[in-house]
Amino acid sequence: MILTLVKGILIGILVSAPMGPIGVLVIQRTLNKGRWHGFFSGLGAMFSDIAYAVVTGLGLHFVTDFIEKNQVGLQLLGSAVLLIFGYFIYKSNPIKSVRGSKNSGTTFWQDFVTAFFITFSNPLIIFLFIGLFARMNFFHTDIMPAEILIGIFGVALGALAWWIVITTIFGKLRNKFNLRTLFLINRIMVISIFGILYTSATQLGATNLRKIDHIKTQNINSMKTLTVPYLPELDKMDSDEISNLMEESAVRQSIGHANWNKFPYRPICTFDIARSDSKLYIRYFVRGNCLKAIYTKDQDPVWQDSCVEFFTQIPGENEYYNFEFNCIGTCLASKRENRDNATSLTPEQMKQIVRMPSMGNRPFHEMQGLFAWDLIVAIPFDLLGLDGNNLPEKIKANFYKCADETSLPHYLSWNPIPTENPNFHCPEYFGEIYF
Repeated sequence: MILTLVKGILIGILVSAPMGPIGVLVIQRTLNKGRWHGFFSGLGAMFSDIAYAVVTGLGLHFVTDFIEKNQVGLQLLGSAVLLIFGYFIYKSNPIKSVRGSKNSGTTFWQDFVTAFFITFSNPLIIFLFIGLFARMNFFHTDIMPAEILIGIFGVALGALAWWIVITTIFGKLRNKFNLRTLFLINRIMVISIFGILYTSATQLGATNLRKIDHIKTQNINSMKTLTVPYLPELDKMDSDEISNLMEESAVRQSIGHANWNKFPYRPICTFDIARSDSKLYIRYFVRGNCLKAIYTKDQDPVWQDSCVEFFTQIPGENEYYNFEFNCIGTCLASKRENRDNATSLTPEQMKQIVRMPSMGNRPFHEMQGLFAWDLIVAIPFDLLGLDGNNLPEKIKANFYKCADETSLPHYLSWNPIPTENPNFHCPEYFGEIYF
C-alpha cells in the first residue's frame, strides 16, 4: 500500500505540474491577491483532477468511449470556456487587485469554483491518467478497495503538495513584482490560452484527416513490432517470482485496438512478454467489467468466456498457430490453415503449456462488477513450430482480448485489424516479434 501511495503522489504531481492556463491562473491570483487566493484556485484544480482520477481508477470505460466518440465537440466546448475565461483575464486590471484585494468582491470559494470548472472543462485529461496509471501499473491485479482509496488519496496529496509549493514560492516573491510585471502575467496567460486553442484546432484538423481514409492508413502503417527479452531464469521460478521478474524486465504492450464500432467496450488489457531457452512467456493483465469462466476442459470454446489469445506464424509459411485461454487457464490450441480448417494440439502437447491464473482454476458463471486478473502462460517453442536452440530472427503474431458470450462482448487486438467484422484469424494483419 505504501508503494501505491507513493505512485499516487507522483501521478498527482505529474498531472498538476504542466504550466497550462490553470497553472498561470494560480500564479496570477497569488501575485494579484495573495497566496491563499492562489492556493484555493489550485485546490479547485486538484478536486477536478481527482474526479477524473476516480473515473479512471474505477474503470468506467464507457466514459472514455464517450470522450473518444465526441472528442471534437468536447474540444470545442473546452476551447469556448478557455476563450471566455481569457477575455475576462485580458480585461482585468491587476492594479485594482493589488490595491484593494479585500474589497474586490472575490472570495476563496469563487477562486475554488472557477478553477475547478476551468480544469473540468478539459475531459481529455482522463487519457493522461490512463497513460500514467498503465505506465506505473498503478492499480495492479487483485487490488483491494482500500488500496484504491489510498492510491486516489496519494494523487490528491501529490497535487496538493504541488500547489502549496507553487503558491508559497510566488507568495514570497509577490512584493518583488511591479505592476508592469502583473500586466505581463495577465498577457502571458491569454497568450497561453490562445496557444492551447491553436493546438486544439490543429489536433481537430489532424483527427479529421486521419478519419478520411482510416482503413487504408491501417493497412499501410499499422504493423507493430516488439523485441522479446531473454530471461533464462524464468524456467526455475514459481508464479510470484515470474510475475515480479516480468514486471521488471519483460516488454509490456497494450491490447487496446477496438477495431469494430459494433463492439465499443474496451477493458484495460496489457501483456508482458519474455523468453527462456525453451519457452515463450506471456503475462496478461486485464481490468474490466464482468467476468466469466465456465469452460474447464482444454479445447473447449474458451473464446466465449473472459479470454485472452496469442496467434503466431513463421514468416513464409501458410499455416499459423492459435492459443486461446480463459481467465482460469483453460486452453484451446491448434495449428490452422484458416479459421475453419484446424488441427488441434494433442492432449500430451496441451499438458506442456504452463498456465498460472490469478483467478484459480474453478469455473464460475458470469459475475458483474469490476475485476482485475492476470494469467501467466509459458508455451514451449516446439509447440510454435520453432527450435529453441535456433530461433529465427522474427515471427509474426497478434495478441487478443475477447469475451463473446458475456453481457459486454468485445474484441480487442494488439495490432489493428481493418476488417468489416470481428475476425482474429487474419495472419496478414499480424505484427512482428523479434528474438
